[in-house]
Amino acid sequence: MCCRIVTWAQLDELASGRRVTYFNTHFDHLGRRARVQSAHLLLRKIDEIARTDPVVLTGDLNCRDTSAPYFVLTGRQPFEGPGASTGMLRDTRDDSELPPEGPRKTYRGLLGMLGLGRIDYIFVKNGLRTLRHAVLEEAAGASDHRPVMAELAFSGPPRAV
Repeated sequence: MCCRIVTWAQLDELASGRRVTYFNTHFDHLGRRARVQSAHLLLRKIDEIARTDPVVLTGDLNCRDTSAPYFVLTGRQPFEGPGASTGMLRDTRDDSELPPEGPRKTYRGLLGMLGLGRIDYIFVKNGLRTLRHAVLEEAAGASDHRPVMAELAFSGPPRAV
């Protein structure tokens, strides 16, 4: 129903030469099929753009962590073709070395009272560790979503520059 986009940037740490490719997206809020297709397309584009570099994906996926799009992104639903070879994304909530902080629900709008809860995510892959994951209660009036944050670290040594 809605035209959606993904923005991305490649970020280089000058001192070490390490690179992270960051993606941010907002999936369709009405079309279930569009969300599944978006997950497949996103995995292909992540593979095409980032290849084996560390990846961070953030976004409002407009779906629960029990849904098909989430399962596609995290490898619980089979995904064939380009993007399948480099591994699936890890949810920082599950990947965190410390217990997740804050409420599980990220959506606090009207539909939140009807059961819609966690729809905002941070995912990582390829050489990133999640030290901490939190859903914040701050900025209550700023949005119908709670801020989600993750503290990340490279998991391997820096490459030679």
